[in-house]
Amino acid sequence: MAFYVYQRLFTTEKSGDPVWAAFLCIFFIAALILAGFGLLSRNKEEKKKEKTTFYNLNDAKLKPELVIELDLSKTKLTVFPEEILHFKNLKFLILSNNELTDIPNEINKLQKLIGLDLSHNPISDLEKSRIRKLLSKEVEIVF
Repeated sequence: MAFYVYQRLFTTEKSGDPVWAAFLCIFFIAALILAGFGLLSRNKEEKKKEKTTFYNLNDAKLKPELVIELDLSKTKLTVFPEEILHFKNLKFLILSNNELTDIPNEINKLQKLIGLDLSHNPISDLEKSRIRKLLSKEVEIVF
């Protein structure tokens, strides 16, 4: 096909075929090339969009650098899992609907944390005040 297009458009050897056939060939070649580039870029985007929200602590521990959001709501936690402190890229931590009564001081080491949901836990007012002082003002805390 490429030889036909070359012969039709760029040489003095002309066959009796109409010019539109050469342009049609060029169009289809261009469409195939663009489709290939589109598939390549989509694959790159999909790789970037790896799972960053985890609902299970064991799954999250397998890829700690990917954990952006950790949702451990309704998991019957009574003690804050210390493993959470190893997720350096953690931005959102959801611990709602558990039986937590306190949070360790080390939670302030989660430098990227911007959201903490502790709603529906039996946390005292004194502990809530301590947690607010412990975390930066940028962290939105829900009790």
